[in-house]
Amino acid sequence: MLDQILPQHSKLSPSGAATWVNCPGSIEAQAGLPDSSSFFAAEGTAAHELAAWALIEDRIPHEREGTVIVVEEEDEDYEITVSEDMCDHVQSYIDGINVLRASTTPDKRWEAIETRVFTPINECNGTADYMLYDLVADHLHIVDLKFGKGIKVKAEANLQEIIYAWGAGCTINKKFGKIPAHFTLHISQPRINNYDDVTYDQDSFFKLVFEITRAAEIALQPNAPRIPGKVQCRWCKAKSTCTELNGYVTETVAEFPI
Repeated sequence: MLDQILPQHSKLSPSGAATWVNCPGSIEAQAGLPDSSSFFAAEGTAAHELAAWALIEDRIPHEREGTVIVVEEEDEDYEITVSEDMCDHVQSYIDGINVLRASTTPDKRWEAIETRVFTPINECNGTADYMLYDLVADHLHIVDLKFGKGIKVKAEANLQEIIYAWGAGCTINKKFGKIPAHFTLHISQPRINNYDDVTYDQDSFFKLVFEITRAAEIALQPNAPRIPGKVQCRWCKAKSTCTELNGYVTETVAEFPI
């Protein structure tokens, strides 16, 4: 069984979870601010499109080598040429998925590619790269392709993947009348040879979900607190005008004598 739904946007996006979970006030602070784009972000988007095409059509990424993928951003459009290097790395991601597929059969699994998942919190949903539920083992796998090479991404306590798994678990509960007994989060970051995974049983997983739920409820409140820090401020669009961040930086610098 294969599901696919086109991407959309949500206020409490999984990709921004490290920001709003650690700084609930960041949601209100970033409201109305435009998204910024870059060639590297567009390149990642193109790699995801190539991967989704290859998986859905059961094709090889190298078949599109040399072609151009146009990535439309809010402030600029990018023409990304599919290189041999991109094809090699996307194929590595697909190879990992094929290992998961080989552990089951098509009639005993549910899988979804670039599919929207929804949590019980209306504003908290997103599009997962790849999901596979093994009906026999009662085991859900979430695979996230990271095409960047600047920061090594870990699977353990990965808020983005936890939200994807949470939403996927809700979908599975509706389709099959049960919540998976096991959840495995996979990171595929082929450009730096980083393939990481972590497995949670149901109880451990939902303890993490509870923490995210609590943070989401606070983040959706008016005047939610701003809590600056290294992780949450890294990608926040409001950091240039955030008085709390300015105060945090001042205090941090003051701790180091000249």
